[in-house]
Parts: sequence; structure tokens; C-alpha cells
Amino acid sequence: MRRSLLALLLCSFASSSAMAQAPSLALPMLEVAAPAGEKRSAADVPRDWIAQRAITRAWGASEDSIYTEVQVPDWKSEPLAMLASAILPGAGQLYVGEGSGWYFLAGEAACWTLRALSIRKADDRENEFVAQLGDPQDGASGWSFERYQNATGGDVSWLETLWAADRGAYYLALARDRSLTAGFSGDPQASFDTYRALREKREDALSRARTMEMLIVIDHLVSAWDALRAARFHNLPLRRSLPVQLGAEWRDGEPVVTAAWVRRL
Repeated sequence: MRRSLLALLLCSFASSSAMAQAPSLALPMLEVAAPAGEKRSAADVPRDWIAQRAITRAWGASEDSIYTEVQVPDWKSEPLAMLASAILPGAGQLYVGEGSGWYFLAGEAACWTLRALSIRKADDRENEFVAQLGDPQDGASGWSFERYQNATGGDVSWLETLWAADRGAYYLALARDRSLTAGFSGDPQASFDTYRALREKREDALSRARTMEMLIVIDHLVSAWDALRAARFHNLPLRRSLPVQLGAEWRDGEPVVTAAWVRRL
């Protein structure tokens, strides 16, 4: 019992000596405001002495870590396949190794060819009815201002304005306004019907060209989606043989997290 008391006294004396010799720390003082109407002396203000410990954590690769980049044989980039087929249908499929890319290329070529043929046919029909109507300022042409005025006595100033400013609007007016039929030469009704038939053939050809343009856009979109599918299915077995392994450990007083692709052979 005496020995225990003696040891306790020695420990207390050592602690008091260490505290006396330790330098004083000027730490921030936390003040508590007094309620309104009350006065508080300096002795009533509490002081909290706070000792802070700064902990610095360094995240990232440790100095002894070794990172290597491994190329997986036969791996295909899915974004690249999708972008290639979006620009040129079938290119992404051929990049992946699927023969379906040739079908998309053939469809693209066919649509562009049919569009070009349709536009050429529309231009031919337009040249035909332009030649049929001729110059309206010439009294001997297929349709003339003079012939129309002599037959109806109507005002043609608005048609003259269209002829000078907008030829497309002029030809459209002759096709839609049946009151202008009197300006055609020969049998006015038969000439008008011939002109209308040529215009309808032109519009049909332009409609086919627009249809081909829509199919071209659809071909690009479908081909891009199919190329992404092809690349994903191609890489699926490789993904199965490359599972991600995650690990965590405490190294040199710091947390270390690792992620690795592990290929099974």
C-alpha cells in the first residue's frame, strides 16, 4: 500500500514539473456574448484551449506504385465504330469485322444514285415545259402576254413582274390559274394539259429525290447504331475475360485504393 502511494506521488510530481517547464501556448479565445442589459466581467468569460492536429492525406499513386498500359488484342473502339458509320454507313461494321457493312454501303450508294437520277429527270421535264412556253414577250411563243390580252383583255402587269423577278413563281402561276389558259398557242386547253403533265412529272421526280435524301439520313442513323451494337458484341467476350479487381489497404499511414483489369488466359 505504501509503495502504491509513493509511486502515485512520484507520478504527480513528474507531471507537475513537466507542465511547469512546458512553454505556454497562446491559443484563440472563444468569447460568449452577454445577454442584453447584463454586464459581464472578464473573469466570467469562458476560455477554451483547443489543440489542433493537422492531418495531411496524400491521394493518388504512391511512389512505389507501377502503372502499365496493356493493349488488349482485337479490342475495337465502340465510339470510333459508331462515328465511322455515322459519317459513312458500313464503315464502322467493316472496322469491327462484320460483313453487314457492305449492305449499308450498297444502300448508301443506291440512294445517292437514285437521287441523282431523279433530279436529272426533274431537270429534263423542266427544260421541256420551259421550251414549250418560250418567252412570253414574243407573240409567237407557246404562251404570250399579247395572245392572252387579245383573247381576254385582262391585265398582265403582275405576270410581267413575275417573269422579270421570279421565273419559278411565273411558271407556277401558269399551272395553277386556269384563267390564263387563253394565252397558250394552238389548242389552248391541250397545250395547258401538256404543260401541266410535264410539271407533274417534274414534281414526282423531285419528290423521289427528297425520299432518297430521307433514306440516306435514316441509313446513316441506323448504320451508326448497328456499328455500336457490333462493336459491343465483339468486345463482350473480352470484357468477360477482363474483370475489374478492386483493392484497398493502409500503406505508410495513408489509405491506398487500387483498381486493375485482370485478363484470364
